[in-house]
Amino acid sequence: MSMNEEQVKSYIANAAANFSTPDEVVDHTELSVAQKRKILQSWQVDEEELVRATEENMGKSESNRLSQVVDALKRLDN
Repeated sequence: MSMNEEQVKSYIANAAANFSTPDEVVDHTELSVAQKRKILQSWQVDEEELVRATEENMGKSESNRLSQVVDALKRLDN
């Protein structure tokens, strides 16, 4: 079954709101590897911005998932 393109765009735009963990993206059965990679790369950018903002005292990070996102991206390559 092919994933709806609008749904994939939503996942890319806000992965953290659509998935509990980066591993959930990796394990998703209806997404292609390329779609999973785009979602995780977008999530990585969001997490890097959050870390940067936290370091600059611009916000408070409740949860830093950057390492989890990086690990999930590595899993895609295996």
